Amino acid sequence: FVAWVSASRQAGLMHLMAGASVIMALSVLIANSRSGLLGFFMSTVLATGLVMRRQRSRRGRVASVLLALALLLGIVTWAGVGGLASRVATVGRADSSAGGRLQAWRGALAITADFPLLGSGLDTFGVAMLQYQTGDRSIHFEEAHNDYLQILAEGGAALGAAVVAAIATVAWLVHARFREAPREGTTYWARTGAVIGMLSIAVQSLMEFSLQMPGNAALFCLLVAIALHRSPNLRVRPSAGQSNYGFDR
Repeated sequence: FVAWVSASRQAGLMHLMAGASVIMALSVLIANSRSGLLGFFMSTVLATGLVMRRQRSRRGRVASVLLALALLLGIVTWAGVGGLASRVATVGRADSSAGGRLQAWRGALAITADFPLLGSGLDTFGVAMLQYQTGDRSIHFEEAHNDYLQILAEGGAALGAAVVAAIATVAWLVHARFREAPREGTTYWARTGAVIGMLSIAVQSLMEFSLQMPGNAALFCLLVAIALHRSPNLRVRPSAGQSNYGFDR
């Protein structure tokens, strides 16, 4: 905070963003979530690739890769290679959380097969699993641990089609925002970061139900809003019968 107050506006923003990035990365490790780690590594790789493409010099591209590797290495070292390896090694075990998810997924597929059009009803997965859960019943699955499968199980093809249409609409609008604005400046990078965050959450939703938690859902809505936001400084510049877009600085 002292550094932010004493620095210039641009440097202060850099300090805040760097601090926020470190805090978010550490929170992933503290949670010790494999899906969270997967999303974090994916977002780091995507961000590094985009930054490398923007660098005009070889030195800049090399620096981008080294910075990303240093970040990943530091995080892995802090978390402990042994601890991370042991978490990954339990994926195929039936008595692990990852192995237990397979039971939930099988149940979701069975529910979908019996109620293909409209599903079993919203927020009924836990009740339906009293009938459809197989294997070890010492743990009852209230959620499918896969948001996509749970949507199909509870809402069937009708809700699934609506969700696909919503995702396609958001993707189309985000693409339009990228096309109409310059690929530079704070707005571009904020939008890019929001899209990477949305993709990371989409990947984590393959193995978790984070979006069913109000706090996570609110943050996801914030990312969508940033990705879809149209800058108030955007204006049309007609040229040769065509419209070019830029920022009115």
